[in-house]
Amino acid sequence: MKTVVALTTILLLILTLHKVGVTFSSVPPTGKTGALGEETCFTSGCHLLGTLNPPNAGIEIMFDSGTNVYIPDSVYGVTVTVTDSAQKIFGFEMTAITSDTQKIGDFIILDSSNTYISTANSKQYISHFLASDPGNAGAGFFTWQFKWRAPSVSSGPFTFYTAGVAAANPVSAPVGNVHTSSLVIFEDTTIAPDTTAIDQIGSGENYLKVFPNPADQLIRLEFKDGRSSLKHISLFSMAGQRTYHFSGGHLARNEIDVSKVPAGLYLIQINEYTYKKIIITH
Repeated sequence: MKTVVALTTILLLILTLHKVGVTFSSVPPTGKTGALGEETCFTSGCHLLGTLNPPNAGIEIMFDSGTNVYIPDSVYGVTVTVTDSAQKIFGFEMTAITSDTQKIGDFIILDSSNTYISTANSKQYISHFLASDPGNAGAGFFTWQFKWRAPSVSSGPFTFYTAGVAAANPVSAPVGNVHTSSLVIFEDTTIAPDTTAIDQIGSGENYLKVFPNPADQLIRLEFKDGRSSLKHISLFSMAGQRTYHFSGGHLARNEIDVSKVPAGLYLIQINEYTYKKIIITH
């Protein structure tokens, strides 16, 4: 009798896993990107038998060939690649939200045979449509391409959140590995800086100049009223990494020492004002 019960339990488990694998290989469950307030397919249980973010594998987001900056009311290319050696079936889901978890922009499908758009909880998601087989079991990766349209009005920075799955085949999808990633995208509100540029941020009593641009050793800040009313300053690389931060206290001579910051293009945020581009050269 115990043997019959055990065999029945195993059979039910196999049938359940098969049903889950086949269903989610078509379209993934909505809202499993790992974004703020969301689970992934690993934590929710549909791929609990796999591994979350295993080493030497992952999911990569590429925005506009790596610029990571957008202009309102413009359209940009986005690619998502899941890499997991020895796996054959791949899927993904992505959303774009602001820091307060609000939807931003709109996804645009380029190939309806392998991508799908859905909405839930006031958010928009783009995902695989039919789990993708690269046609080579040893390929170990798959890439999806689509577009994203920026909102028509200034909306500040936002984040793409995505989760991908890699499995040996649709039936074994519940044991597939789950990969997560995110990418911060900034709003470009400036004209390309030149050697004489002085960026003006804010207006009225909060009028502020940021110069020189490009900068070598120091970035100088000058308020209209001559006073320093700085609350915080952050300097971000174009990949979204914060390389400098000042909060509260007194900033000596209203100068930012960037002598140890690697040369390159950065985005500077001062108090609550909009991000601005600045070039650092050494």
